[in-house]
Amino acid sequence: ESVALPGEGPVRGIAHLNGVVWLARGDVLFAYDPVQAKVVRQRVLPEGLLGLSADAQFLYVLSQDAVQVFGATAEEKVRELALPFHEKRTLPTAIGCHGDSVYVAIGRRLVALDAKSGAARELPRWSTALQWLGSDGKVLWGGGTGDIRRVVITGAQDGEPQDGEHPPSLPMPVMRSSATFVGSRLLCAFDWVDGRGV
Repeated sequence: ESVALPGEGPVRGIAHLNGVVWLARGDVLFAYDPVQAKVVRQRVLPEGLLGLSADAQFLYVLSQDAVQVFGATAEEKVRELALPFHEKRTLPTAIGCHGDSVYVAIGRRLVALDAKSGAARELPRWSTALQWLGSDGKVLWGGGTGDIRRVVITGAQDGEPQDGEHPPSLPMPVMRSSATFVGSRLLCAFDWVDGRGV
C-alpha cells in the first residue's frame, strides 16, 4: 500500500511518536498525521540530521557525532548522547529505539546507547551496512539495500540473523531507505535504483 508523503527530495529520516509521523525530507522536518493524511506542523531540520527515531516520549535525531534528544514537539533539545569514536569518513547511517536503548549503525558497526545515560555497548559487526532500524515493540528490525532483517541483540549471535532465518526481500534493490513502525505496520520510504523515487 502506498502513502503520499509531504515534501520533496530524498527522505533523510522517519519516526513515529504519539500518533504523529515525523519526516525529515529536503530541508524540512514535517509532523504528519497519518489518520487525517495532513501535515500538522513543520520546522527547519535540526543541523546535521542523518536519521530519526522515537520512543514513547522523545524524538532522537542522529548526527555525525551524537544523538540529539528532543521533546515530543521537536522544539526543545533535552539532552545529547555522544557516539563512540569513528572515522569521520564513515558516517552513521541508521538509528532505532528498542527497549531502553538507542541503536546506531555506523558503517558495519552496530552500537547500543543507553537512552538515559548514553553508555555505549558495541555489538558484533554486520556483513553489510544498515540504512534504517525500527522496533515493532518486540523485535528490532533493520534494512539495507535489498532486504529487511531481524536484528538479534542478545546472546551469542548479536547482530546478524540467526541460522535458518530468511529475511524478507524488497522487490528490487534500493539506493537509500528509511522506515518506522506505525503500530504493527512498517512505513518505508525508498529511493529505488531505477530512479522511481519515494
